Amino acid sequence: RLCISRTGKAVEGKDLPTWSLQWKSTQEIYDLSDANLYTEGSPYTEDWVKGCRRALRRLGLSYEWQEQHLEEDVHLSSFRIEPEVPSLTYPGITDIYVVHEVVFTVADPMHPQVSCIGLPVGQEFATTEGATAGGQSSESTVKIWSWCRSTLMGAPSGGESPTSAVVRSNPIKRVPVPALSGAAICRFQQRLRRGSFELKPPSAVLRIVQEGRATDWDVVRSMSQKITECDYSLEAFYRDLCAFPELDLYLLENNVVPGLISCSDTGAAAASSGRTIGDEYQRTVGAFFAIYWLMRLSTDGRCGFCFGVDEQYTPIQAEAGEERLYPAEKRVKFYKESQWDKFDQLLQDAGLLVRNESGEWVSDPKRVATVLALTAIHDIMKVKALLPTVAKQHADYNGYKPGDTIGDHDHALGYVMEHFPELLPSFKGLDEDEQRSVQFTQCQLCFNHGWLVQAEAPPGAIFTRFRQVLRSSTDSDRSARDIALYFVHWLTDLAGAEPTPLGGCEKFVIKFPLPVLNSFLRSFSTVGRISTETETEVMEGYLISRWEEQASSLGPPPSGPAAIAKMRLLCMAQMNTIPILEAFDKLSAEDRDDLSAEMAMTGCKGQRYSGHLIPEDSPLMASGPAFLIYYGPAFLQGLGSDNPVVRLSLLAKLYTSARRLWPASAEKMGDVVTVRIDAIKGLSVSDMLAAERNSDCRWAVIRKNGNEAFVDTVAVRQSSEEVEVSSDISEDTSDVALFEIAEIMGPCASGS
Repeated sequence: RLCISRTGKAVEGKDLPTWSLQWKSTQEIYDLSDANLYTEGSPYTEDWVKGCRRALRRLGLSYEWQEQHLEEDVHLSSFRIEPEVPSLTYPGITDIYVVHEVVFTVADPMHPQVSCIGLPVGQEFATTEGATAGGQSSESTVKIWSWCRSTLMGAPSGGESPTSAVVRSNPIKRVPVPALSGAAICRFQQRLRRGSFELKPPSAVLRIVQEGRATDWDVVRSMSQKITECDYSLEAFYRDLCAFPELDLYLLENNVVPGLISCSDTGAAAASSGRTIGDEYQRTVGAFFAIYWLMRLSTDGRCGFCFGVDEQYTPIQAEAGEERLYPAEKRVKFYKESQWDKFDQLLQDAGLLVRNESGEWVSDPKRVATVLALTAIHDIMKVKALLPTVAKQHADYNGYKPGDTIGDHDHALGYVMEHFPELLPSFKGLDEDEQRSVQFTQCQLCFNHGWLVQAEAPPGAIFTRFRQVLRSSTDSDRSARDIALYFVHWLTDLAGAEPTPLGGCEKFVIKFPLPVLNSFLRSFSTVGRISTETETEVMEGYLISRWEEQASSLGPPPSGPAAIAKMRLLCMAQMNTIPILEAFDKLSAEDRDDLSAEMAMTGCKGQRYSGHLIPEDSPLMASGPAFLIYYGPAFLQGLGSDNPVVRLSLLAKLYTSARRLWPASAEKMGDVVTVRIDAIKGLSVSDMLAAERNSDCRWAVIRKNGNEAFVDTVAVRQSSEEVEVSSDISEDTSDVALFEIAEIMGPCASGS
């Protein structure tokens, strides 16, 4: 669909994976009356089966990959002769084309090795042509390939093929990457690979990729004005999003190669392997689409939010049927039973919808531009290559010392907004009032609503800074308006969390039970209590209310030393609540006690949960620091086929490993340490075990600085006496706490 040169020139078109069969002899003159020239198995050219293999190599697919994953569909393949075709090579004469059109079926569209060509969801993927074995040459080009609907998808008489079945339940839901964005990414890559740039703060990479880029404010103001108008389509809205230059940054990956992930390739290096376009871009577009649909709830917004759009970007209707609405039951239930009035009220509280002179609700263009700009920049620091380093003059920024890379993406964004706003043109171009609103929600508020609703963090991490800001504010009306803006942004960001923007807001509509979403909406009132109650009191009340919402299946709220841990696990596990809570009671006494104590720590000096809900006799109840297991909810929600007892046991080991690095002390009772588990949140336990068995590695919690750690594998040297860390991840081995997956799995190892 798109061909981009190394210089960033982009050409859109339609290029199929084809191959011109090679003549066996280039010297021979053929008699055009010779019938063998036109036969399916012509003796004068290379074998057409070999030609198919070469055509598919254009997609970076090795011959071994083709053998393993592709099957020719003989019912749909064809052979034809096209005579008298005007020659593209020699004008004025005609050519005769002998064409083999071959249709392949992917044997198993769900196989992990076929993700390199965008399956099973039909996402775009990219290849690099003209590359040498050592990498990209100056002549190489990036090609972005798209799946499109085909009339060939009808099943043969034998029944529905596996591919057809997958396509029925997984229509193409990802947006195509705009040509301008693809070209911009290639220009970024070219600049970065020159290698001669000044290492200026806060991030050399961020400075290079943002050099000379500007927000098109004429387009932004126009789309903010038109967003509620009936004739302003989603397709036009998506086209206008190119006005935000930061949106392209989501196509970068952490190795600063264009948003692409390699697939293994054992063939020659004429074309690099197929690579799928990064999910973070699709999620951000999904958040933009959620804003668009919520602003249009009185017209077509509900349908778009619940059912997504068709190939023409027109909202699908509730009557479309199971094939277009899959899974129809969940989508229709959300459409009919969601509390839409609460969404509307939130938009009004945030100032996004205002009454005009006629008393009608219309958009406030300035405020809409603010939430769009916030969405454009909010998650760019998830690309690790862009993370800023603290400059000397900004010492001790939120606990980070000069020279520290700010690992928390929210803090990182706040640092750049505060000290280097010129690198974020979509923020810097807002007027001063709206800039203050963005900074209030992202920097000053320091409130992560996801930590509350999923009970991911202790109350000190969630509420302490938030409480201080509210108490120090002299403009309560402005604070309320900006807090509502924060909640709008949080909702739309979560609504777009699935990388399938054309399928509607699937994270809410399909993945969340409706009562959970409604509890999210009700949790906004919980936050308001922080001005009159302590952080721990608000958190305890919230946990009890969440349990009571599921009282029919769980009974009354628990009491006893494990009560807080159980209530937090309910919020973290979401749809896996029942198996996780059942597994908690099957843990070893040691693991159960560790989770009960660690998860009941508050991170607030002098504060404790009610005595009947915690292990009162544990010394941790009057100590610190408390731990925030970052992505802990994702770890439990991604249970899959794993034994839930093993998952919970591993969670307990994460806490105890971190505790070895940060021993408990009364002086640190008000501190919170973040332990990031990005590396394992999407892995099965067997995947983690394989990483240990297949190399001289162990999993470990590794201290990064005084208030952050992360989980990764470290190389080890093992003798009969001890295991010695030999990795250069940390200069000081006292910053590394090892744990063994095999030891955790115990008797469950073979079963998992």
